[in-house]
Amino acid sequence: MKKGVLNLIGILLIFLGVVGILLILNGKIVGYATSNALSNTFKITSWTTFNKTLSNRVEFSEIGEVITREGKKKTIDLNIENTGDKFLNNCKLMPKKLESWIYSSQIEGIAAGEKTTFSFDVNVPEETEQIDYQAKLELNCDEGSFLKEFTISVINGFEAIEIKEIKEKNKILNVSYTFDNKDFIGESVLVEIWIKNSDNVEVKRMIDIFPINEDKLIERNILINLKEQPTGIYVIYFALSSDLNDYLKKSFVIGKSLTTGDVIFKVAKGKGIPYIIFLIIIGLGVFFVFKSHRESLQKEHETEHP
Repeated sequence: MKKGVLNLIGILLIFLGVVGILLILNGKIVGYATSNALSNTFKITSWTTFNKTLSNRVEFSEIGEVITREGKKKTIDLNIENTGDKFLNNCKLMPKKLESWIYSSQIEGIAAGEKTTFSFDVNVPEETEQIDYQAKLELNCDEGSFLKEFTISVINGFEAIEIKEIKEKNKILNVSYTFDNKDFIGESVLVEIWIKNSDNVEVKRMIDIFPINEDKLIERNILINLKEQPTGIYVIYFALSSDLNDYLKKSFVIGKSLTTGDVIFKVAKGKGIPYIIFLIIIGLGVFFVFKSHRESLQKEHETEHP
């Protein structure tokens, strides 16, 4: 092959690889892939050129850990924002795991840049084992599908407490909860509260003491100084100081609370495979340019020393 052709092919391959990587960095992958969540492997399904569906993206609000009990029904609100530039039609939440537990009949359209609240029910069957379950929701629209994973924690924990709201501002955690004292005797109660980070490391512990001589639901609001600027997913625990093994827990997010849902025509679990492919293309381009240059030097050497 002529050196000029080799050099041209090499330059074109390098250009293609660089453009591909830039498209990945900007969320516009030239091809698409599907992932196998069980084996954590990727399979390249198809390659296209700027398929129009690739401009569709959504952001889900953080669900956190759904805490519930066997035989109980819980309704969850999920805010979804269309961060793409196309209208999403006939969008519906559909369970991809724990199908018999999760249900939603809501169908909505989402305009570009708009947010819509979707509600779904979690109904845990009787005699369900008290462990954590991984759930998966698919937002299915005419233009594509988007995935969201979360955890359902089935507990047999402390039922007297219900956590209402957790907010953070300037390193101070504002926690609101209610206490049902109908099964308690005495003048006061000690509720122990502790917080763990995503590494399961305890970062704060305190005791909330209050009187229970009222016949109505007791509302509590406490401020917890976290001392350092926290970010990420945390878990807060509530229990009576006399029985710390019977606790109620709830996960919450501090900092960025939105997660991005990629259309399943794109890379659903990372971008490793497309990166590798475009790096290989760049490598081939460099090889062809180098080979062309080497052939040129050999010809010059043969000309000078016939």
